[in-house]
Amino acid sequence: MDEKKTTKEKDLHSGHRERMRKRFLETEGVGMSDHELLEILLFFSIPRYNTNETAHKLIDAFGSLAGVFNASFKNIISVDGVGANSALLIKLFSVLMNRYSVSGLQSKRLRVKKVEDAVPYLQKLLFAKAEEELYVLLFRETGMLITCQSITMGKDAVSVHANLNQCFRLALQHSATFVILAHNHPNGVLKPSALDIRLTHNLSRMLESINVTLAEHILIPDNKHLCIQEYMREHSYYV
Repeated sequence: MDEKKTTKEKDLHSGHRERMRKRFLETEGVGMSDHELLEILLFFSIPRYNTNETAHKLIDAFGSLAGVFNASFKNIISVDGVGANSALLIKLFSVLMNRYSVSGLQSKRLRVKKVEDAVPYLQKLLFAKAEEELYVLLFRETGMLITCQSITMGKDAVSVHANLNQCFRLALQHSATFVILAHNHPNGVLKPSALDIRLTHNLSRMLESINVTLAEHILIPDNKHLCIQEYMREHSYYV
């Protein structure tokens, strides 16, 4: 009885997977929910288990699909039903998505008329980053991007000072007219830290000494954003 039941469950499971594959190929994912797409991805690491349940557990654990891909390998593997192969697959897919986005961005030259024009570019650049990372974008007077450089985000005063010097040197080296900074918060918190504010304030003053404007420092948690200089003005910080 148990053997027949197990065989029947395997047949139903196999049929479900085939239907999901067919649906994805016919629609290219349009109309499918986040957990259904994650379920299909997990087919490749979990051959004989209901990955729908695992996909739901992952999204519940991290709050969203972006949260799943932003999570560390250690945290992913701690979710019930997720093994090392699945955690590796998720992190690999996360890195590939980021590389894909960045390679697409590099093929286009960004031009901004206002700070908000840079937000979609930055959201792609910082998508699914598991660690905080700081980017400095240097622009000509016309609003054309000169270069975009990644700088490791410091979590202490010494590292923040090193970030300031590196940003300053890059602005001087490339004869930039204005600069936009951006960094992510993998924890999803839409509020700048004290170090974020200190970095923004001090770099703005440093750049003024060489007639370069810090147009904005944009915080990117998940798919949201916050302009730190604007936040500082609203909360009576020095800008």
